[in-house]
Amino acid sequence: MFAAPRGRFDKDFFFLTPIIHLLLPHLKQVVKLDTDLYINADIKHLHEQFDLFSPETVMGLGMELQPVYYCAFRKYRLANTRSTAGVASSLGGFQGLNTGVILLDLDRMKTSNLYRDVFNPTSLQKLQWKYSFHRTHLGDQDIFTVIGAEFPQLFFPLPCEWNRQLCQTWLKTKKFNKNLFMKYYECDKPVKIYHGNCVTKILLNDTKNIAGA
Repeated sequence: MFAAPRGRFDKDFFFLTPIIHLLLPHLKQVVKLDTDLYINADIKHLHEQFDLFSPETVMGLGMELQPVYYCAFRKYRLANTRSTAGVASSLGGFQGLNTGVILLDLDRMKTSNLYRDVFNPTSLQKLQWKYSFHRTHLGDQDIFTVIGAEFPQLFFPLPCEWNRQLCQTWLKTKKFNKNLFMKYYECDKPVKIYHGNCVTKILLNDTKNIAGA
């Protein structure tokens, strides 16, 4: 269940975030950052995003800016033709979450009945089967995405400028349709955090980082 069959995301470390409130009981809030980031703004403004959480929100994450979950949810959408799971947000869907930058409200993670109920093996397995989500490979990012499809109120959509992912694997290697790719990838706001995922070089002020520029 939610285990990567190979590669670095099969390590236990990539499944710790859902229980971080149990590991750090003395803290109220945590900003969790990947190591492949370049921060281009005062980090205090990222922390201010906590103030925008709704009462039910337990964490904030940016959207996944590649069509990873368009493909992962495809089987579910074929059986549920009105579903927008995996569809680009710009087209009115839920394109999935990216864990490169996460704002975690540990107090709410401790006290939220919904969060507690959904994060148990039985509930997670039910969601995995409901969404036909069996080819997982991105650790807790896959878990958060499946839960977000069912319970979006738990997650604050962090604006794209705070997690501007640069990876273009789905465009360059997988030859995904460029027009549809851009529906996921576009971010027209000044970048505050660059995310060099997929071992992408972060070339500041270089438009080659941005597909279609």
